[in-house]
Amino acid sequence: MKNHNVKIIESEKILKNITDSQKKRFWKNIDKKEKEQCWQWKLAVDKDGYGRYNIGSKPNKTAMKVGSHRLSFLLHYGYLPSEKLLCHKCDNPKCCNPHHLFAGSHMDNLKDMYRKNRAKVGEACSNSKLTTEKVLRIRKLYETGKWSKVALGKEFNVSDKTIGNIVYNKKWKHI
Repeated sequence: MKNHNVKIIESEKILKNITDSQKKRFWKNIDKKEKEQCWQWKLAVDKDGYGRYNIGSKPNKTAMKVGSHRLSFLLHYGYLPSEKLLCHKCDNPKCCNPHHLFAGSHMDNLKDMYRKNRAKVGEACSNSKLTTEKVLRIRKLYETGKWSKVALGKEFNVSDKTIGNIVYNKKWKHI
């Protein structure tokens, strides 16, 4: 899960500022199903697909925007460490089912992403200089014994360390 450039607000502040009527309105905007199923957020979502909900009162300038999944977790469990992210077991950003959410670090979220094969790898990475075809060619050339990592790096415009990671299957492992 990304931070989504949304300011993480401490749980106590959120729970202190939400009114009973806002809680009722919040739950009306979630399509609750069985515990095992996703509870879909029915209102607007941000560019990454996460629901947002305003709590507090605007005239007093205490209004806050909070992720719908975060608010669901807080209302259900009563706390969330401010330094933690909320990760979705279901990988559905619109899901507000607290049983599908877990608090974790950025590293926990990355490990979860890799475990579920959701990470962008190879050419799918926006900063990749190489293609699958080039990586296969690098490996084939290196196997001949006629090319050094330095020479291959110069040929393919990458570092010799990158070449080493490719030929020793530390990078581009998926091919």
